[in-house]
Amino acid sequence: MRYWTTVEVKTLSRLWGEVPASEIASRIGRTEAAVRQRAKELGLPSAKSRWTRFEDKILERWWSKWPARRIAEKVGRSEMAVRKRAALLDLPRAIEQRPKREWHYSEDQRIRELWGRQPSRLIADELDRNPAVIRQRARDLGLSRVTSHQRARLTQMGRSMEY
Repeated sequence: MRYWTTVEVKTLSRLWGEVPASEIASRIGRTEAAVRQRAKELGLPSAKSRWTRFEDKILERWWSKWPARRIAEKVGRSEMAVRKRAALLDLPRAIEQRPKREWHYSEDQRIRELWGRQPSRLIADELDRNPAVIRQRARDLGLSRVTSHQRARLTQMGRSMEY
């Protein structure tokens, strides 16, 4: 265990509440956990009880460009905390939701052809869609997966493998 120097303690006290603990840790060469523990021992207010000017500046700068999740990771707060703070600051949201792409008949046909024969991620790659969206579309089309065991049994029985 390394003892805290007077300079480190003064730096911590001066920066605490103004910049994130991770930044303080980086500046003084300590782990973030050590910085938080020492701040607690010194009786400094909880770092997460109020937003710092530094965090507000990050939020203001990136709110219109980044998803809330990414900002949350950057400032070390929850996504919900970031959303609430942005609402409190009345920040405009410039990120537009991508419009949902309509399904084309040829895409439906391709899903019908490949469903149960290829993993949804491969179908998604081919159709330039998300695998979860492909699975949902297959459900919407009334398709179900046939397991390899079921396929073998159908083949033994001489039945068509149409599904």
